[in-house]
Amino acid sequence: MLLLLAAGLIPAALPAYDVHAQDDLIIVDIQPDGTSMADAMINSASQFTNYGTATTLDVGELNSTAAVRRSLLKFDLSGLPYDLIVASATLTMTISADNSDNARIMQAYPLLITWDEASVSWKNRSGATGWNVEGASGTAQGASIGSVSLANNLAVDSTVTITLDPAAVQEMRRGDFFGFKLQMETENNDAYVFYSSDSATASKRPKLTLEYYPDGGDAD
Repeated sequence: MLLLLAAGLIPAALPAYDVHAQDDLIIVDIQPDGTSMADAMINSASQFTNYGTATTLDVGELNSTAAVRRSLLKFDLSGLPYDLIVASATLTMTISADNSDNARIMQAYPLLITWDEASVSWKNRSGATGWNVEGASGTAQGASIGSVSLANNLAVDSTVTITLDPAAVQEMRRGDFFGFKLQMETENNDAYVFYSSDSATASKRPKLTLEYYPDGGDAD
């Protein structure tokens, strides 16, 4: 493992990375705070409001207000080798509240255009620059890269894990994708609330877990 560190094939400098090696396979947990990743809810009921510093990420439709919420996340993968080969990838979210009366499927979509955590909203992706289709839809997203079935009675502080397409995560490292969008497959009375990277409790923040082969590449 020391040789891999010296060669720059596993990240050593980023405090949000928890790394260990198994033979040639590198396993890394990335669970940063709000200064080291971007995440924000977008809300159809407050279309120009930015939630970039909120401690929670809402996904689904809150029936009492007819508001659709989606959440965007982008992890900093710059400490990983550029030409890594990802064997597996999962995204783990921790429940802050379950406001859903229905069991639902939550999808993870790759974002194909840039967005700014400090100004993103339902209408705009960066400053006054709008999404092609509001809600980070249309050409802003690619096809789903993972999903998870959610019960309608999830306990607070329980975790939800989405298995992601490894190839899509490789493309995020290479700069072709710009994070994830979490969205309910059916946005009707199915609001779930997760902790964000701004949560005061580190263990409850979003976590990306990768198993990868360095493939001889250098982290840049």
